[in-house]
Amino acid sequence: MQGSNNDAFADIYVNPSASGTLGVYVLAAGDSAPDLFALGPTNPPVPTRCCAICNGEDHEGVAHTLSLDLAQTNTLSSCASFSLHFWNFGTLQGWYCKFHDLTTSTPPDPIDPNEPVYHYLPMP
Repeated sequence: MQGSNNDAFADIYVNPSASGTLGVYVLAAGDSAPDLFALGPTNPPVPTRCCAICNGEDHEGVAHTLSLDLAQTNTLSSCASFSLHFWNFGTLQGWYCKFHDLTTSTPPDPIDPNEPVYHYLPMP
């Protein structure tokens, strides 16, 4: 994976997401948002789960479906890139991944533009 930190694009839906159903983000690692939040904004986890999902692979026995729409009629076998976000907002606290259909830049953080965002291209 390659990481960078820039700006602008289109999200891909993932199922299951962090909420357990269709959404646009997953926990970056493990199964505890508080544990990821405890890492703080300067210590991101290695996003192996996010990279596997983006590559269309199972992670720890869990398969995820990627799609361009809420109805999941336009499914994808992989994503073009993903971003790792640190969120400190209400119930969203910790490191999360969002998936994208473009590779050119990092989208701004949708919750807090002052929080760190790292953009990755999946590695084959």
